[in-house]
Amino acid sequence: METLTVNVVVLADALLVGTFAAVSILAAVRARQVGRAGGWVTAAFGGVTAALLGFTFPEHLGVDLPDWVGKALIVALLAFPYLLLRFSAAFEPLPRPLEAPALGVALGGALLTLALPVVPEPGAGDLPPWIFLYVALALAFWLVMSVLVVMRLWRAGRGQPTVARRRMRLMGVATAVLTVALLGSAPLGEEVGALGAFVRLAAIASGLVFGLGFRPPVAVRLRWRRPEAEALRAGRLAVLRATTVEEVTAALLPPTARIVTAGRVALVDADGAVVAAHGEEGVGTARRAVVPLPEGRGALEVWTSPYTPFFGPEELALLDEMATVAGLALERCALLAEERAQRDALAAARQEADRANRAKTEFLSRMSHELRTPLNAILGFGQVLEVSADLDPRDREAAGHIVKAGRHLLDLIDEVLSLSRIEAGTMTFSLEPVEVAELVTDAVDLVRPLAQARGITVEVSAAGCATHVRTDRQRARQVLLNVLSNAVKYNHDGGRVAVSCRPGEDGGVRVAVADTGPGIHPDRQAALFEPFERLGAERSEVEGTGLGLALSRQMLGQMDGEIGVDSQPGEGATFWIELPRADGPAVPAPAPDRPVPAGGRERSTLLLVEDNLSNQRVVEAMLRARPGITVLPAVQGRLALDLAYEHRPDVIVLDLHLPDMPGREVLARLRADPRTREIPVIVSSADASERRARQLRADGATAYVTKPLDRATFLAAVDAALPR
Repeated sequence: METLTVNVVVLADALLVGTFAAVSILAAVRARQVGRAGGWVTAAFGGVTAALLGFTFPEHLGVDLPDWVGKALIVALLAFPYLLLRFSAAFEPLPRPLEAPALGVALGGALLTLALPVVPEPGAGDLPPWIFLYVALALAFWLVMSVLVVMRLWRAGRGQPTVARRRMRLMGVATAVLTVALLGSAPLGEEVGALGAFVRLAAIASGLVFGLGFRPPVAVRLRWRRPEAEALRAGRLAVLRATTVEEVTAALLPPTARIVTAGRVALVDADGAVVAAHGEEGVGTARRAVVPLPEGRGALEVWTSPYTPFFGPEELALLDEMATVAGLALERCALLAEERAQRDALAAARQEADRANRAKTEFLSRMSHELRTPLNAILGFGQVLEVSADLDPRDREAAGHIVKAGRHLLDLIDEVLSLSRIEAGTMTFSLEPVEVAELVTDAVDLVRPLAQARGITVEVSAAGCATHVRTDRQRARQVLLNVLSNAVKYNHDGGRVAVSCRPGEDGGVRVAVADTGPGIHPDRQAALFEPFERLGAERSEVEGTGLGLALSRQMLGQMDGEIGVDSQPGEGATFWIELPRADGPAVPAPAPDRPVPAGGRERSTLLLVEDNLSNQRVVEAMLRARPGITVLPAVQGRLALDLAYEHRPDVIVLDLHLPDMPGREVLARLRADPRTREIPVIVSSADASERRARQLRADGATAYVTKPLDRATFLAAVDAALPR
């Protein structure tokens, strides 16, 4: 039985020595890669291994060691906690107040040990009293140093990735267990029984745990890395969804650094410039791994840390995977950035175009107003002269030329302004079901006098016109009238114009206007719809602005319609417009009859609110055709209000631009006062926009006439406003 116990003790001692020797060999092999920390571990476990060999096996073999060898082994054993303290400095620097005292105490203990007069042997009899003091000091040194090591290793693992944190804590636990085993033993006594078994098992366990913490196997590291692997997987998904380089680096760099426990990770571009980085700036003597991104887009630069002093195949494989993901994400970001740049450029161009359109529209609107004001005098007096009985035929003909040229200029102003409004999107369209036959009849009736003057026959084929289209009634009539006018103007005397309706190609309704004019070559037909393009007709006697067809195409485009031409030289031309088909309108309820004032007065009073003297004279000259009307002029808004309150005129003609107050305010005050609420107000303005006309009618205006005043239109508005 005693022999068996001895054999078990020898086997346990051999296992203990082998465990510590394996750790020291592992540290020595890794020392070149691990650096200074590996050297401290090698020295610590190598010293303990030598001490265990010297204190156990010579006793089993019955060999006596010289005193100096025993003292050297004790020094090696006492140096173990100090060497581990130096090892912990690789993860957390030693404070200066601790570094020098620790070294001093360690050297003092070594010198004291070497100065011992004798090394007592285990199981010796009477021992000198100083031996007990020495042992107490040695155990106290070991305990204090070990507590410092455990605390520092535990603190160094706090906040680190799982692998680094568990490594630090395992090595701290191993140090604590070895210290407990040492304190629980009788270093100078004979180790027998349960106490000896405990000391050996605890020492073996501490060596195994320390080795596991110093260099965990691959399978263990993979298991420990599961939380970082999950974070890395989420980071990869975030990287592939990222739209900017900043989002890529924010999602990529932190999980990459944690899974390999790197000190710093940086993404660099193809020129080597750092795009973004994560980790500490000062990496000192850390090693750097450069992992290139695909297609030369740059690289991932990764620096080691004290917890991972070198990158093995496992870490490099992870870094290669992340570099591939980063390359794909950066390529996607580059494409998105290019798309954003193009979109921003288009948006900027659109904004610039909108700004230019607004500026153009505003300019044209202002110019329209400024041009209409003098045209009002030109056309007004010209129309008065045309109907004057005091002019001889030559002067009347000259007046006719003035009116004709003025109206041509007015048409040009109106069409340019309309075209600019369409392009700027400010022209409004009211789409409703409209009967095609009604549109054709209205337009033909308007153009027939022009055709009859030149002996041109206008034929209408009613078949196919008894249907409805969805369009803006006024705009569609304007387009059709423009096409019919061109068919008459560019026809020869005695020619023919034929209007017909038939189903369109896309289910709509097509209205065709065919003439017997000179025709148009197919190569020149596209230019017909360009602004100011008249195909040489500007050198002929045929009047025109070159804007009618361009304006017609723009308006039809806003109404989901089309316009086109079919022609050959010498065979005439057929212009057609096509509009979407619609169901017939609902039958409206009958409107109540409006009461007509009974009786009348021999003379009527017209209050003319106009600050321009030329425009005043134009209106007065036109009103000479109505000798029963007395004109009461006012050049200011406040004066006009006073006159209206005092004289109660039968009708008021109101200009919008007055020197003291806006015309809309004058209109509002007239409508607010019971004395003038029922007086008809005709607004006269150079603003020809429909929006302004609708606003003024909504404010209470009876009629809205634009300058230059058309004599017939103006007199008709006055006649309609006066009591019958």
